[in-house]
Amino acid sequence: MPIKCPVAPLEFAFLADAHFRGRDLRDRVELVYTTLPGAFTKPIASARLGSMLSERKIALEPDFLVERVDGPAGAAAVVGVGLNVSAAPVGAASLFAAGFPDVYRDGVLAAVLEVFGARYDQWRDEAGDPQPWLVPAYRSLCHTLGREVRVNLPGQEPVVGQAVDVDVDGRLVVRTGSRDLTIGAGEVVHVRPSGENA
Repeated sequence: MPIKCPVAPLEFAFLADAHFRGRDLRDRVELVYTTLPGAFTKPIASARLGSMLSERKIALEPDFLVERVDGPAGAAAVVGVGLNVSAAPVGAASLFAAGFPDVYRDGVLAAVLEVFGARYDQWRDEAGDPQPWLVPAYRSLCHTLGREVRVNLPGQEPVVGQAVDVDVDGRLVVRTGSRDLTIGAGEVVHVRPSGENA
């Protein structure tokens, strides 16, 4: 189960590990910790403390958006979508905070599924080629493009620059000085330009 709260899930994972070790069952149990990229929410903490999981043989599964599932009918994709309706973590947006107080989860889910279904049918009609409509549509709606961003990467220094494009594979292209970096996964934070009010 993906959890985006920093400390409590780690404590639970460590308690579960201790519980199964204490009952001599640990070798029969697989523990997988699913979270943001890195065991901790900050890159430096993840780099320095991430070994706490590997030392206990707790697997780390970075939060995923699309996961492949192979079944009897062939391969399928499980798509994860996060949308804050009435409440949100500090610093995040929600539909309620954006001025939509009378929106309910059932209605939001129905609307998302209707649009997603139409887009999926369109994608299938194009034989899975994102070029004709998907990439341009995504680019036109992506509020990150053109903004200064900081991308936190697991176990690496953050990348700071301007988001300039999204490639055909859905990866963000960030211009850092004289070069463009293509980033497939990371926590993207919009950096407020100097002089902009909080």
